[in-house]
Amino acid sequence: MQLNDRKEQFSIAYVHAIASAAGVITSTMSHVDRLSVDIKLTGMPPAYPRCPEVNVQLKCTSNFELDEHDFGFPLPIKNYDDLRDENLSVPRILIVLLVPKNAHEWLDIDESRMLARNCAYWHSLRGEPPTTNKETVTVRVPRKNKFDTAALEALMLRVNNGGVP
Repeated sequence: MQLNDRKEQFSIAYVHAIASAAGVITSTMSHVDRLSVDIKLTGMPPAYPRCPEVNVQLKCTSNFELDEHDFGFPLPIKNYDDLRDENLSVPRILIVLLVPKNAHEWLDIDESRMLARNCAYWHSLRGEPPTTNKETVTVRVPRKNKFDTAALEALMLRVNNGGVP
């Protein structure tokens, strides 16, 4: 399997693991990716009475430099434009999973734990301005938006209560 395919599969598995721990259903999109949506997250009652949904564009990279507050990620213009759209009935977020360059270091497993390296972060691009770039735009992903169980629960509650990510 090619490295990019492995990154895609690992990011899907990562989001599935977080969602499972948060009691959120994941649906992997099996269609051709024309909407910049890889996974749909759905909250279920009783925790999420309105069954909120959030669509996710997944990215995975081993090429990153963390600043104190954020990191840059070069996002294709198509994804950027799809994710910044304010007129969507289901909000969309970007999740970027950071992994070591060596795929054999992505997971460390023994009888007491399964450790994934490094971490994923989420970011809402809703309402971001258009760009004149032709291929990619570097988005700044806040490190405070670590994608973990608590963050997903808070995100789903916000959407459940009529808010946006």
